[in-house]
Amino acid sequence: MRECLLITSLALQDTVTTAIIGGGGKSSLMAALGQEYALRGDTAVMTTTTHIRPPERDYYMGDDPAVLSNMLMSRRLMTVGIPMEDHRFGATPLLEQLPELADHVIIEADGTKGLPLKVPNDREPVIPAFADAVVAVAGLSALGNPLGEVCHRPELAVLRFGFSPEQKVTPEMMAMLLSSPLAQRKNVGNRPYAVLLNQRDVVPAALTELTAGLLLQNGVDRVVAAALRHSPGEYEVWTR
Repeated sequence: MRECLLITSLALQDTVTTAIIGGGGKSSLMAALGQEYALRGDTAVMTTTTHIRPPERDYYMGDDPAVLSNMLMSRRLMTVGIPMEDHRFGATPLLEQLPELADHVIIEADGTKGLPLKVPNDREPVIPAFADAVVAVAGLSALGNPLGEVCHRPELAVLRFGFSPEQKVTPEMMAMLLSSPLAQRKNVGNRPYAVLLNQRDVVPAALTELTAGLLLQNGVDRVVAAALRHSPGEYEVWTR
């Protein structure tokens, strides 16, 4: 099935709080979702429980909910957080109040140091208790490359799954990491869980389709393929 909106592709049109985890396009996904919500007239807040790149515009770094509420009335889409070292943007003290202040809250809840795959440690991902849904992102550019070069914390993939750092990432390996509670599905619980396979423009379509099919077989209910930077508005959806 093909879709032109991310919020419907990921079944997030009525979701209040979405946590985004994984690697290979979290910030691009958060921005795209926020823009779609704002375009349909909703208010949306983009934020983090870890750290993100500092926004260039439409941001709030304070702790007054009334001020943020007033800003959202006119701007519709805001990034909320506090400045950190190394020019990063960190978690806001308003985090738990955000669902009451905006129609939608989008939270980047994981970090991968720019790599397309991730295996979380004991403290990750940082999904807040009030999150309604979780979307895991992975970059298809990882396929065919050594695990140790394209995965954040590959030593945990070795420890938990018996892979080796030299082993090349296959669709089967990617599907296992994205569907297992020992890897990317950690801390998701019973929330709706979808996987976004980003960077589909760098691999053959057959590999994307194979990876999506394996994810469905592994219990993921919804998989979306995208090339967020190069082909916005073009999404392929698979569901169980």
